[in-house]
Amino acid sequence: MSTHAIIARELPCGATRSIYCHSDGYVHGGVGEVLFMHFGDTAKIDALLDGGDISVLYPRIDAPKGHTFDNRHPGCTVFYARDRGEMGVSARNYETSMCEVLSELENYGAWYLYVHRGEEWFVYEKYGESHVEQPLGQRLDES
Repeated sequence: MSTHAIIARELPCGATRSIYCHSDGYVHGGVGEVLFMHFGDTAKIDALLDGGDISVLYPRIDAPKGHTFDNRHPGCTVFYARDRGEMGVSARNYETSMCEVLSELENYGAWYLYVHRGEEWFVYEKYGESHVEQPLGQRLDES
């Protein structure tokens, strides 16, 4: 069973872009740590979102020669469109509040939503019917 997550960037105008991540969505040892340690630069975050939905997130988003869904290069993110040839997996754009993005948690069966806002990552974790927001760095510091 996979731990699904949503990765998003909130733009200064309030709009949000997001993608789905199928595997390793948890904070410690998964998407949370990779985002915090390797995706602090907005240009790299935008490049990740430009690739659309992903199977699994790793520090690299470029595609070394021969990298595919079935022939994965170690440490390289696996995109559904680029590496598997899937259609309809582009980033989603929302012009309104975070409520729309939070609804993706239900749509995708995700437990975590990671949002880059300003200069910082935040994580929303699903607890029952509610969502708890916390700065990702603070959440990673918890044991």
